[in-house]
Amino acid sequence: SDQTLMTTMVDVAAIASAAEPYLAQLPLPGILLPDFEKAFAGSYIVCTSVFLVMFVLFYVTAAIFAPKRRLVEIVVMAMSVVSGGLPAVWIPYVVWPGIVAAVELGLENPASLPTMKTPHTFFVACGLSTGYMLYDLMIMLVGYPILIKPKDKSKRIPGQMAYPIYLQMLMHHVLSILVWPVAMTENKMSWVVGYFMLTEITNVFLNLREMFTALGIDNTITSLIWAIQFLIVRILPLPLIIYFFCMGDYSSFSLGLKVLSALTVPIPFLLNVYWFSFIVDGFAVKLGCKTRKKKNKPKKE
Repeated sequence: SDQTLMTTMVDVAAIASAAEPYLAQLPLPGILLPDFEKAFAGSYIVCTSVFLVMFVLFYVTAAIFAPKRRLVEIVVMAMSVVSGGLPAVWIPYVVWPGIVAAVELGLENPASLPTMKTPHTFFVACGLSTGYMLYDLMIMLVGYPILIKPKDKSKRIPGQMAYPIYLQMLMHHVLSILVWPVAMTENKMSWVVGYFMLTEITNVFLNLREMFTALGIDNTITSLIWAIQFLIVRILPLPLIIYFFCMGDYSSFSLGLKVLSALTVPIPFLLNVYWFSFIVDGFAVKLGCKTRKKKNKPKKE
């Protein structure tokens, strides 16, 4: 119920406040820079706090001016404000100098790219990013009952997500939180992690699109800008990235790191191609170039 969810949100705020001194001293894999730990703790606290402030603000505003506004729409709008800010703007800005250095190294000596020394900016950006993902993971778990689309289409609300997408996001967050710090501390494939953090810039218009959907506002323009941004940032660089992968020297990798890299690195790239196919399909339908196939319901005898 709405009351139960609001009580849980307050509990999240209390947990975040109590966890702050412990998160700042969290024992993470390897010897991480103090800046990483501070960025991780600060990101989690800031994201959780901003979400709660925006949630209360939107809830009170809706109660006064739009009493028919449903809770899931308020939660999605609050989540969109957070996701469209820290990870989509601040993190790509922090990680950019390291990305430039990685590309220059890859073009000059691609064999050395897999063992490139992790730039300081990558440590900071990784702390910010994993802290954000921990916050987002908490909100997704708490808000599960209202965030998932029900099977009954008549009961679906704008802003809800399909269960497979929900699982993909959970997997993405958990793997990133566990694997990215390892890549940073081991100086193994940190350039890939840096690129993944840079791609979060596409979330600016994605979250603006989600907010418009929750508000019932036409999102055609924001969807188009997001699609173009997705193409430029996540799809067009793939040939260069594949070249870097093929030319890299992995002889210094332990068997465990080779297996870990083989199992985790390709996943985001495959998902990007998969998601982009849906983006293209959606615009083809909207432009009238394609029609969606309607499922034939079995006739009742």
